Amino acid sequence: KDNIAITYEGSDDTLIYLSGTTSEGISFERYFTIKFVDINETPEFTLSKHWVSDNETGAVVGSVNIVEWAADQYDQYTYNLSGEDADYFEISSSGELKLRDNVTANFSSKSDYSITITTTDTAGLTSSQSISIAVNVAPTDLSLSANTVDESHYGLEVGSVNVTDLNTNDTIVYALSGPDLDYFEVTAEGILKLKDDVYADYEIKDNYSVTITATDQGGFSVEKTYSITVNDLPYATPYCSDIQSQGNVELFYSYVDSLLIGISLDPDGDASTPLTLTYSIITPDSVFAPGYRASEYTS
Repeated sequence: KDNIAITYEGSDDTLIYLSGTTSEGISFERYFTIKFVDINETPEFTLSKHWVSDNETGAVVGSVNIVEWAADQYDQYTYNLSGEDADYFEISSSGELKLRDNVTANFSSKSDYSITITTTDTAGLTSSQSISIAVNVAPTDLSLSANTVDESHYGLEVGSVNVTDLNTNDTIVYALSGPDLDYFEVTAEGILKLKDDVYADYEIKDNYSVTITATDQGGFSVEKTYSITVNDLPYATPYCSDIQSQGNVELFYSYVDSLLIGISLDPDGDASTPLTLTYSIITPDSVFAPGYRASEYTS
């Protein structure tokens, strides 16, 4: 098919089934084995890592890996360095790229290097890539854009974690610790939030303590401990999940009266806000509202 490419390295043959009918009406069927011919492909490659740590001498950068579809079984590869900063590096016969033994990476004097790697296979086919090698330094600070969260809502965001790092393209991984870490998570985008199944309740706990650690790809990290304050909200419109049944009453007037009188809990627990709960039956044909039809009840 036009959008299908065969690779000898994946499989050296395939089996197909063919059936049909001749013009004389004779049916036939047959299996065919199609053998693939291995050809020599350009030795395309990747470099496993594109940075070295600050203040390391003779540090290993990474390994040159020939991509699977281009890796011929009997090929041997040689490697060559060129480019403006090639003199700082060397590459072994196995494809390991490193700083020369007498070279120390120093971000203050040189924050990145530019080199070109060329691979050559046994048949003389070559592939080249220009590569930038960064000098990785530790992140210096982190901040949190907000440190308060409203009560009574599941999975609320607290704020964005912002990391100060001279390596602007670093990949940052976040971790939490501290006494209240089980309530929170940090997303891959660096947002600190309550877990999806967690909500804060001011009347139970009005403050949380959590430590955020940000680690870059070189293992350098920075951490800070934050106090997260819970906002006390008036319960003008309680959530249904906050209203809990406390027991049963005998039927004496209507289904609705029996359901509501004396069996609801004030979820706020705040004596300064008088408890007035208004209930509405919003389904006209509800079995709990015979003859009342969406009436309102106040207790």
